[in-house]
Amino acid sequence: MDRLRRLFTRHWFAGVFVIIGIVWLLTTIAYFSGAQSITFPNRYGKRPTIDFSRKYDFPVVDLGRDVGLMIDNGGQQLQGSILKLKEGVPILCWLCGERRNAGHIGRAAFRKDDWFFRAPRDESRNTEARRGRPESRDFILTIAYNRATGERLRVEVDQSVEEQARLLADKGLFATEDTMLTQESLADLPPVSMLREGCAVVQLAFAACSILWFVLGGLMWSLVKVFKRRRESQKAT
Repeated sequence: MDRLRRLFTRHWFAGVFVIIGIVWLLTTIAYFSGAQSITFPNRYGKRPTIDFSRKYDFPVVDLGRDVGLMIDNGGQQLQGSILKLKEGVPILCWLCGERRNAGHIGRAAFRKDDWFFRAPRDESRNTEARRGRPESRDFILTIAYNRATGERLRVEVDQSVEEQARLLADKGLFATEDTMLTQESLADLPPVSMLREGCAVVQLAFAACSILWFVLGGLMWSLVKVFKRRRESQKAT
């Protein structure tokens, strides 16, 4: 132990990088082992914890045409958000996922063949649907999406539930128990390797720590070197 302490004292600048690397390796192994978080006990009795935020990691299946369905199984009925997909963040994609969210298309709770759709609902009092950003309005008012053709069925904010139901019926779509989304009805869709928020935050945090130490530690190391040289030159004279 004393030998390690002396070695660290002599090479403290590189030693801090080694410590950061060891903590990064342990954290990354814990993440890919399925841990919810990792705690590092210390001699002061505190237990700093890194939370991986897995509650935000929703599975996504591929709908084709750079579109995916993010599945939310937290409620009484399985449903999901239809997303546009784009390439993941360079370097981060090696560890945290190959694709990322590029915008929302609509919600879906039902499926018939290549159509994914939601039940009609009254949006006339929804201020976001009426006066929100164009992307937000499109997301709220999109009632169906066809994964084979990319066709998007959009309703108007003042259209009644009955009128919306007729638009769906014209496509042969009915919100019934038989067309509800289930794990079985999505089994033919391959999973998408999505950028996971918890993984990205952890990796970026360690990258930031390394860069910060490279700058501050490098400055300290340079000052120490200058101080030692001056002291040696004073002794020589």
